[in-house]
Amino acid sequence: MTYYNTTHVSGNTLKNYETKAEKQAARILNLFTPGVMLTRHETYQKLNEVDTPETSVCGRLRDLVKANKLIKLPGTVRGEFGRPVHQWTSIETITINNT
Repeated sequence: MTYYNTTHVSGNTLKNYETKAEKQAARILNLFTPGVMLTRHETYQKLNEVDTPETSVCGRLRDLVKANKLIKLPGTVRGEFGRPVHQWTSIETITINNT
């Protein structure tokens, strides 16, 4: 997974952040068991990491979609602030529903 190095860190700090991004992506992917559909905010809440910004979760969701591990669903649901938001689900969910 990608660590978006917008602050231009380098060396061991960059390696540390990249490792954290990989581990975070794995933890997020584990939340998406077959049949589970979550919004970005729901994913953030279930991840339950105090020191993780919600934007970091958004980046990992985008990475997992690019890696063909998750799918961003086309419709929207009512989000935590009453506005329409997208949901994500695992590739396995789509595979199971199409068989």
